Amino acid sequence: MNGGEGKNNAAKGRRYSIAEKRAVLEFVEKVNSERGRGGISSASKRFGVSPLTISTWMRSAGAPTQRAGSRASADVFRRLAELHDRIVRMESDLAASRKEYARLKSRI
Repeated sequence: MNGGEGKNNAAKGRRYSIAEKRAVLEFVEKVNSERGRGGISSASKRFGVSPLTISTWMRSAGAPTQRAGSRASADVFRRLAELHDRIVRMESDLAASRKEYARLKSRI
């Protein structure tokens, strides 16, 4: 082999200051609050930072990388809860009806 000469050829990557990171993260939050999503990709294009790097910064800052409470998700979860409650009520009614049916049938 060539004594590990190729190991030092890897790119080290750019280092970003705290102010640069803060500007990118604030931009991501602004876009996400306005549009609901797309902040990371917009920031990546605007600042020339990879989406993976921005996601890593967001995780380090404790910010969610995806909006857990976005309107669409909240609406879907709300509708699922309504349907679940309705199903539970209907199953309860069905059980009561079956019980009454069995009681009446036993009288015949």
